[in-house]
Amino acid sequence: MANPSFVYVTYIATTPEKLWQALIDGAFTRQYWAGTVIESDWKVGAPMRLSVEGTAHDHSGVVLAFDPYRRLSYSWHVEFHEVFRREKPSRVTFEIEPMGTEVKLTIPLDPTPT
Repeated sequence: MANPSFVYVTYIATTPEKLWQALIDGAFTRQYWAGTVIESDWKVGAPMRLSVEGTAHDHSGVVLAFDPYRRLSYSWHVEFHEVFRREKPSRVTFEIEPMGTEVKLTIPLDPTPT
């Protein structure tokens, strides 16, 4: 990812392992992403799906990077509305770094579609 236009950084009182589970485990995402469940077998190149409980899959993508407890990246394509389905997929990346009793979570936002 070259020259992200914005970088979001936060510090969370947790472990890299717990934060990683919160990013890849549908039971966790359901709790923290307003009922949205994430699904994948988490191999590079594998499909990734996000769905809201009680609806069809609303978002899809492909796993781009999978480095447990360090870095997760996938493409993201919104499918719930025709206007969004015509857009190119974007990309989301999560970078995890232990910082003592906290974890630094960095999300560089890249406006360039995948």
